[in-house]
Amino acid sequence: MCVFEASWLDFHRSGLYYQTAKETSENLILMRLLDERYLNFPTEGVLQMQDYLRAEGYIVNHKRVRRLLRMTLQRQWVLWLSIQSLI
Repeated sequence: MCVFEASWLDFHRSGLYYQTAKETSENLILMRLLDERYLNFPTEGVLQMQDYLRAEGYIVNHKRVRRLLRMTLQRQWVLWLSIQSLI
């Protein structure tokens, strides 16, 4: 596909080849722990969650916790919206 065809069809050629990376099994475990902790203590922030994960034996920095917490909360929000649309 040439550049002209891609611009004519209004998409980027790199979008044809890019595949998003899947989450690692450790990240999925951390997300599950964060989800359970958030349900019990919804007012805890990133630093408190980081302290919790460190107490559980995981070595994580605040940037990773923030990203995983956002993904977890986004998933909960989408689930809540889908449930509300059924009511």
